[in-house]
Amino acid sequence: MNKTAQKSKHAIVGALFAKLSKDSFDTLTISEIAAAANVSRKTFYQHFPNKSAIVQYYTETTVKAYLATVLDRKIQTFHDLLCCYFSFWQKQRRELLLLQKNDLLGFVFEAQRHELLRQLPHQKLPWHSPSKDETLIDLMIIGGMWNILLYYLTPDRLIDPEKLTSMIIKSLKDHLAYLND
Repeated sequence: MNKTAQKSKHAIVGALFAKLSKDSFDTLTISEIAAAANVSRKTFYQHFPNKSAIVQYYTETTVKAYLATVLDRKIQTFHDLLCCYFSFWQKQRRELLLLQKNDLLGFVFEAQRHELLRQLPHQKLPWHSPSKDETLIDLMIIGGMWNILLYYLTPDRLIDPEKLTSMIIKSLKDHLAYLND
């Protein structure tokens, strides 16, 4: 995709989130989003078939950016992975809260779950075993981290990612004994 097209897509995503800070997703029109992005309706439709596709695009690109962050940081411990996850998604806090307000967080979770399940078996993280099916534990971790993120995302519960990670690991260690038969 050329730079002009990428710039237009980015402007449309930005315009959607700017509009969501004032209006509901359901009431927004394509014309309003295009005008806020300073693009024509034709340009809008060249990039997105509808409003939901903007959310889908934002979600997919953001999840890919998260995975790139994990690779860039060369994560070696579960502690570092949790810290990276919560730090990354807290930077997306404004967008996540706007999506939550408009009942659109399902897009983010679904894209995250899909992409992580696809990528995790191929990650070179020390706790992964390419010879074992880790789908169940991956699903539990993906869902658990997502629920913790959402719970601590609101202004009254916002916690530093490092502190949150330490709380989670302590809680896991405290409850490990209950896994014994």
